[in-house]
Amino acid sequence: MSGEAPGSDPADEPAPEGAIAVETRRPTRLYRGMGGLLLRLEARARARGSRRVRLTNALVWLLVAAAGQLLLTGPVINEPRSLEDITSAAGDVTERWIAHDVDARFELERTDEGRLLVHVEERITADFPEGVEETGITRMIATHYEGHDLHPRVTGGELDGEPVEVAARVGATTTSLTWDTGEVLTGRHEFVVRYTLSDVAYTAQDASTGRLQDLLEWEILGPSWGQGMRGVEMTLVVPRDLHDALERTPRAAMSWTLLSDATTLTPDSETADQVTYVVTVDQNMPPHTDIWFTLRFAEGTFTMPEPSPLYWVLVVGPFVPLLLLAAGLLFVLAARALVWNDARGRAWFVPQYEPDPQVPAPLASRLMRQVLTAPLVQAISDAHAGIGPKPVTRIGRVAWRTGRLGHLWPEWRHYLSAPAWRQQFFLKLRRVPRGIVRDVFIGATLALTLVQFGLVRQLSHQVILSVYWWPLAIVAATVALAVVILVIALSARPLTRAGALAREHLLGLRLYIEQTRMDERTTLRDELLPYVVMFAKPRRAREIVLRLLDERGHQDPGLRTGFFTAARLGVRAVAMLAVVGAIAVAASLPSPSLRTPPEDVAYSGDLAGSRGWLVTELVADARLERTEAGKAAVTVTETLTVFVEDGRDTLPQVMRQWRDVVHGHDMGLEVTGVAVDGDPVAYEQRREEGMAFVQTRLTRDWGGGEHTVQIRYRLADAAAAVQQDGQWYEHVQWTALNEGWRFAWSWPEQKIERVAMTVRMPAELRAQLHEGSVLEGPRDEQAPGLPAVAPGDDGEDVYRWELLPDPDGRWTSEASRDVGVRFVFPAGTFSDVGQGSWWMSQVAHAVPIALPLGLSLLAAGCALLGLILRLGGAPRVSKPGLVREVVRWIPPWFAIAGAILFVWRTADSVDSDPLFPLLGLPAGAAVLLALANFYATRRRS
Repeated sequence: MSGEAPGSDPADEPAPEGAIAVETRRPTRLYRGMGGLLLRLEARARARGSRRVRLTNALVWLLVAAAGQLLLTGPVINEPRSLEDITSAAGDVTERWIAHDVDARFELERTDEGRLLVHVEERITADFPEGVEETGITRMIATHYEGHDLHPRVTGGELDGEPVEVAARVGATTTSLTWDTGEVLTGRHEFVVRYTLSDVAYTAQDASTGRLQDLLEWEILGPSWGQGMRGVEMTLVVPRDLHDALERTPRAAMSWTLLSDATTLTPDSETADQVTYVVTVDQNMPPHTDIWFTLRFAEGTFTMPEPSPLYWVLVVGPFVPLLLLAAGLLFVLAARALVWNDARGRAWFVPQYEPDPQVPAPLASRLMRQVLTAPLVQAISDAHAGIGPKPVTRIGRVAWRTGRLGHLWPEWRHYLSAPAWRQQFFLKLRRVPRGIVRDVFIGATLALTLVQFGLVRQLSHQVILSVYWWPLAIVAATVALAVVILVIALSARPLTRAGALAREHLLGLRLYIEQTRMDERTTLRDELLPYVVMFAKPRRAREIVLRLLDERGHQDPGLRTGFFTAARLGVRAVAMLAVVGAIAVAASLPSPSLRTPPEDVAYSGDLAGSRGWLVTELVADARLERTEAGKAAVTVTETLTVFVEDGRDTLPQVMRQWRDVVHGHDMGLEVTGVAVDGDPVAYEQRREEGMAFVQTRLTRDWGGGEHTVQIRYRLADAAAAVQQDGQWYEHVQWTALNEGWRFAWSWPEQKIERVAMTVRMPAELRAQLHEGSVLEGPRDEQAPGLPAVAPGDDGEDVYRWELLPDPDGRWTSEASRDVGVRFVFPAGTFSDVGQGSWWMSQVAHAVPIALPLGLSLLAAGCALLGLILRLGGAPRVSKPGLVREVVRWIPPWFAIAGAILFVWRTADSVDSDPLFPLLGLPAGAAVLLALANFYATRRRS
């Protein structure tokens, strides 16, 4: 830099002999083309007035962002309307006339293309009181329903028996039908309109069966019916072929204010071609009454319409910002390489033998982007300048940190926050690129991201796409691209011409250092030492400085003070992860307290189809046998007498649940068949709440009244190893009914009447039974154990017992406990009965107790250690190091984790639970000791 002629262009200077060309990357043809576009954009903006163009650009992207904000927080464009939307769309009462009665007729038709048409005829008898100046009436019907455009088409109209024109005004979601006579009406008049609706049915999932259906559910009065009524009659005509496709009995329902009623429909008349249903309501009804009918057809009964153009706009829409941002990433990379590139210097450099006095070493480290060695360069430069106390000690401490994983963030922070970073802009060695190109990238990225959020929000209301995951993935990809583009655009700090010349001087100095092996012969006071360190790799720089310190006798253990070793970082990570793990356990796992046994969801009534039926009698016949492989197998046949309520909207599904894990051993329960009234039915088996669960998958109504349900299942590996009093036994435990069965199978007018159990087993197995065998659930406390054995067929022994209510039909309070039997056999009775599952169950039982107790004891122990060391004046507690990390981080975090797990473990326990003092006292002591230790071991100035 020094010695150049004023006004000369360094780039035009001829390269001296021995000069080395500066390596520059040649952009690809694509980048050159994109960079050329950006350069022309920048030049044109400057030619037209940079400020005016930049303000225009900002306004454009603000408008785009405003559109995105509207999509994100404003109304949903053409939101698919459901039946609930239609029934809740009515506003204030508009009773300027009274509907004396309404007669609506609906005729269904399936076209040759499979599309559904509904032909509607409405007869509205209206009373117009005196003093009301009305010339007609207006009727509102839905235009858009469940994502389908209904294409309403008026086919005729009448007024008092005379043909009239009914004006139809089609809106986005509703269509208004208006009779206007042109003169004031008084008294009673009859209005008739005939219209056709298309594609009213839509595909929906039946919650009680899990199957997709073609659902026709329609509000006959429409979205806005503000008149009171004195009577309604609805006629529904279903062609025979469509009637045969029904999976459920048609239903009709009515509601207003807090009252509602629903009923299944029975045919009023039938012919070979059609079935007609008639619903009559002959009572006064207030304004905004809702009346609707429901028909459930088999999936595929109708051909659904193609999605609307808006649907495809919303589908394609999220990809537009994504593709624009992907293209923006390429352009911003091209801008970084060609628009915001470093200025030209000499394009060559020669060896330099001394530093440039105008560019001190800390500033040089910024010009050369030596992030990891910049703190060490600063420390050595300060020591040479005599800045700060104990300069040698500071050099040693910084050297120990250089290149370490735990100090990447501090090194980056020092690199960007030190005065040398700002100095390079003050000296105009680097510049902040400002202009239309940078503004476009910032504005477009922020605006397009906001638009993307708005588009996906609009898309989420489309039922067809709301169940898919890819809109969320598109948003994540959009945000990632936006962050990358903003980082590239905002972090560009190219060199000026002066900076490029200074950098070439540093390249020459680096060449001299490498050629002379300066790293092996430099000294602590050498003015080139900061540059030697700067150009070395971080670990090599650390080795050079520590070697020089050792040669001067300045190496001591105190140099490592405050260094973030892997052990220190590990202590902090373990401490914080303990709390994170405790929160995850408490949030995701049920509390294993005394009062929270696994819930039988079949009794809960929470699942679709679990209501509307009850069991009045249960007979379970089980057979225990030894298989050819020597394992214990239990085959069970349950016969349930089930009473089904008639006329429910959801289809009742029989549900049963059994405990299939004993002492950690999975007995391999498999349902082999379900039959209703002797006919096999579809069913689904899965696990719920840690138990085996089966649910029928009936698709058609099975009628009200009493039915017989038979369920067959098998425990393929029923024997579990159990240790008692130091001895190993083999348990075969069969639980026929889980706790809560009496309350689940009970209505005020109908209760379970009988529970009967039978267990059969070969006589040779019964002879090996241990005395610990016992019935589970309600039993005779005066005669514990098994009931009397009776001989059966084929050399089997039979146990029978029965549960009955008292003569008044009341069950005792114990009659809701588990019902079953536990057989105890000596070890070795059955083959392949492993003991590992028992040990695992014991561990699983002990861990929820040992974990919070162990965390609390460790927290208390480390806190006591910190207090003792502090009272003893140990220096390790006050100085950064592993000991301080342990006594400062372990107690508070482990105490919090222990307290969380204590609350989780005892949340539902009874008051007399011994775990309260066992876990609560250590947890409380750990918290108190952690607070005292945290205060005692704080840094003191």
